[in-house]
Amino acid sequence: MTYAAIAVLALLVPPIVFDLVFRPAIRRIGLREVLRRPRAAALVVFGSMLATALITGSFVVGDSFGTSYRVRAETHLGPLDLLVTSENVKDDLRTLDASRLVDRSPIESVMAVREGEITATDGHGRTRPRTRFWELEPAEARAFGDDLDASGLTRLPARLGRDEVAINTRLARSLDLTPGDDLELTAGPTTVKLRVARVLRERGIAGYAPIIVTKGTLSDALPHRPGVVRDMIAVSNVGGTYGGADRTVEAELWIVAALGDRTPVVSVKSPALDRANRIGDEAKNRFGMAGGFPFAAAVLLVISLFVMFVTERRAELGTLRAIGLRRGHIRRIFAVKGLVLGLPATLLGLGAGVGVAALVVRVSHGSFGVDENLRLHLDVQPAALLSGALIGLAVSQLTVLAATLRTTRADIMAAMQDAAPHGSGGSRRWIVLGLSLSCVAAAGWLLTSDRQFTAFAAPIVFVLGFLPLLIDRMGRKVAVTLCCGLALVWASTVFGILTGTFEEVDLKLLIVRGVVLVGLSSVVVAVFDGWLVAPILAVTRRFVAPRLGLTTVLARPVRTALLTSLYALVAFALTFTAILNTVLRQEEPNDVARAGGGYDVVLFSSRLSPVTTKQLRARSDVASAIRLTDGYAMITSAALDRYEAAQGHRHAWDSGTPRPLRRTVTLVTPELAGNRPPRLTERSQEFGSDAEVWAHVAADASAVIVPKYVGLEVGDSVRLVDRSNRPAELKVVGLSDWNRLVGAGLYVSEKQAGSLLTEVPPLRRQYVAAAPGTTADALVEALNTDYVTAGADAHSFAADVAAESAKTGAFVQTLRGSIGLGLLVGMAGLAVVLVRGVRERRGQFAMLRTIGFRPGALRNALLVEVSFVGVQGTVLGAGLGVLSVWQVLAPRTATARGLGFTDLTDLTVPVAFLVVLALSALAAALLAVRAGRAVSAEALRPSHSGLLI
Repeated sequence: MTYAAIAVLALLVPPIVFDLVFRPAIRRIGLREVLRRPRAAALVVFGSMLATALITGSFVVGDSFGTSYRVRAETHLGPLDLLVTSENVKDDLRTLDASRLVDRSPIESVMAVREGEITATDGHGRTRPRTRFWELEPAEARAFGDDLDASGLTRLPARLGRDEVAINTRLARSLDLTPGDDLELTAGPTTVKLRVARVLRERGIAGYAPIIVTKGTLSDALPHRPGVVRDMIAVSNVGGTYGGADRTVEAELWIVAALGDRTPVVSVKSPALDRANRIGDEAKNRFGMAGGFPFAAAVLLVISLFVMFVTERRAELGTLRAIGLRRGHIRRIFAVKGLVLGLPATLLGLGAGVGVAALVVRVSHGSFGVDENLRLHLDVQPAALLSGALIGLAVSQLTVLAATLRTTRADIMAAMQDAAPHGSGGSRRWIVLGLSLSCVAAAGWLLTSDRQFTAFAAPIVFVLGFLPLLIDRMGRKVAVTLCCGLALVWASTVFGILTGTFEEVDLKLLIVRGVVLVGLSSVVVAVFDGWLVAPILAVTRRFVAPRLGLTTVLARPVRTALLTSLYALVAFALTFTAILNTVLRQEEPNDVARAGGGYDVVLFSSRLSPVTTKQLRARSDVASAIRLTDGYAMITSAALDRYEAAQGHRHAWDSGTPRPLRRTVTLVTPELAGNRPPRLTERSQEFGSDAEVWAHVAADASAVIVPKYVGLEVGDSVRLVDRSNRPAELKVVGLSDWNRLVGAGLYVSEKQAGSLLTEVPPLRRQYVAAAPGTTADALVEALNTDYVTAGADAHSFAADVAAESAKTGAFVQTLRGSIGLGLLVGMAGLAVVLVRGVRERRGQFAMLRTIGFRPGALRNALLVEVSFVGVQGTVLGAGLGVLSVWQVLAPRTATARGLGFTDLTDLTVPVAFLVVLALSALAAALLAVRAGRAVSAEALRPSHSGLLI
């Protein structure tokens, strides 16, 4: 988009600069227009500034999120790139250590560590369950990687005693510990008390593992059970913190070639950095989308202003044309004015954009995927400011050009008589341009019709491209009605027609669609306003005010369409977000059922001394409990590889063929299948209910249930490779959701237990249902308190789902906040259009006052005009908002989830109507009072300076 802005400015700005330097007449006229109307100029600067601020803010927000996540990756990982799970650490370490010495090896260094999770307490009630610890040799750790500072181990002594521990600053703060204090580490019945020897910076290895002890300190004290303590090899790649991540795939191939295809290799840094970039891009896109409505309102405001300016000066423009100025000269005069106003607007917009970005960064915890532990940093890059300035200035210059094209085509005599431009035909140049756009749209449709944006926009551009030709052949009203009507029908129905293409609609496209619907509908409504006005005039024919107000609506169709668009855009946005927020709220109970089925709490406990199901069922605050069996299996799936790659987990392929990778699975037992398992989002048609699917998976070793978000569909298959390297095809019979919330992975039959790896997860997972009268939150608190020694970490499904939903909800709130800006811009646009309308008709008002009309009649005429356009635009925008959301939800979401049409509305929508209409009525009333006080003698003078501007 930046390059497009550079191209636009390269075409438009040099002629303007030439006129400013070498054409004094054009310069004087253009600058005089700015100086004579400072308030109007200020409104133009305000609209352009807001557009630039929104663009710049989206760039700065994206850079800030990306930088914050990259800093976090450096903080938590440093030189650590890969972890290799090993059953024979000494031999594997020796092999890797030898292979890294080979020329062009991507591996910088390797180190043997033991990893586990344990409950850390200060001995006085403060507890941190599931805290990662590493056992290592301090001297080896200090030599790991190529940068000791990046590893965070600069304060780690060369030796640690068996009674000493090093912890990072985060754990020290949470437990209020300082060097010399005691730290108690508990795993089941075993408690180890250690003295805090060092507090390390939360950086690199010390950021990844909050607890560091010397080898044997914990592993010798804890019972030897699978999954409690894991032997691993830490790998640091050549290239440092960031360069090493780029060699992840190469290093993984190197390790697999050295240790064998079944070697579990986990990338830890590359996913974090890729997620940083993805989160930054997502934040940039979402904030850009949130600014879409106020941005469109700002552009409409600038267009309205310039249309009014040009219309008001129509007689003077006709005089200039009569004395020899060409249409191009007049456009250049307004281009000079646009550049003079656009430059300060751009500079102000840059500052405002940085301020908006700072505000977003400050309040963004919980949105865009941000968790409470991430420290967000405002990062203002020169490239972001330059892009924002170029795009904002290009938008303002294009807006000025578009606003002046119509009026400058007016006939000289008609312009000198202050008559509106008219004509039944389009020029040959416009016909050629329109047909060219139609050809481009047709070519785009033929080549890329499977893409959502092309499928939506190409037919609309194709139809509108014929508009100049049809105007020349059929007349303006018929042509506009036909082309805009067809385009409106396509925009309204395309989601239902091309269901395959629009199965998952991009939110950005929804916003674009809303703006297109509003624009096309406003044009069509403006064309047929005569039909709407006729019955009103018939009913109110005895009153003067309705006739004056509604006649103005019909006499100024362009202004009416612009004003209707402002109302409709704000009403559409408010309605859209209100309904979207309602749907999100209604979905939470369904999502809880998809996450936990008929259970309220998920309980993790240490495999060393786990909480038993018998213990849970014996509690008075527990209605039922069930244990789930987790494990790891070697599974091959190209779809899973693509999904994990999109999440930042880069996998290596041999000869382009996916290889088996270690993936988490949950065994489905008859007990799980028969006791309220998680609700499925989709199932095979051969089953009549979710219960039948779960029972089938429990009994059939060739069936599998996969998460819906990994790219697999019902009927697809994945390949499971057992311990003897024998493959088995598993058919997908159902899709689940929220698997990642509890680490469920894929659901396979308990008959596959013999195919799992000997390595087991360090924690045991159980689902617990609260007894009647006990809330899920109360049960969570009780479980965590009663089973501290078991490393209990209980979570409420409802709370976790609500936290995840809050991320989308926060975006909706951001969208609503941006709509508040749009409302401000819309009201400013309304005010300026009314002001300019009053100024344009000051002679008319003065004449009516002279012949005996009271000021009240003039005020009522303005109120009728504004009320008609306001109600028309508000109803139009609200209707389009309801239609848009319903069309997206009805085919898939609403029908599948049992949402009725009445469920998609709440009191927010009518309140939004009242707010918009009340604000517009207030603005109209203030201007109407001013208009009614106009003194007839002053208003009849040509030198009268206007009412407000």
